[in-house]
Amino acid sequence: MSAASLILLIYSLAAAASPLTAAGPEAGAAEGGAEARPWNPEVAARALSIFKELAPPAVHYAGLSEAEADRLLRSDAAYRQLTRERLEGRWFAALVATEGADPDSIRARFDTWQGLVEFLAGQNALVEVWACG
Repeated sequence: MSAASLILLIYSLAAAASPLTAAGPEAGAAEGGAEARPWNPEVAARALSIFKELAPPAVHYAGLSEAEADRLLRSDAAYRQLTRERLEGRWFAALVATEGADPDSIRARFDTWQGLVEFLAGQNALVEVWACG
């Protein structure tokens, strides 16, 4: 991107943030915060074309390998899914991985208490219960 394009982009962003509309500042205030049109459509169109030419944003993880960064991204996506499903009440309980290639991913979902207990019995699982009070 040339310096002239960058200057035009900065100018366009400043112009887009301006409260002035095509009808002037009084019209924008009279509309009570209604969506304002850019005061210069050509500049806005040029700014849009410059944004379309830019490469997509890159994510950089300092001190991490690409494999570790990918694992963290998968973990973040799995945690968002876990949280979304929990808040939507899609299941009574879920078995969630804490380690391995896909941490925070859901391994099994249980709709009822009985389903969870039957799974635990089938796995000969040892369940430790804590209570604080």
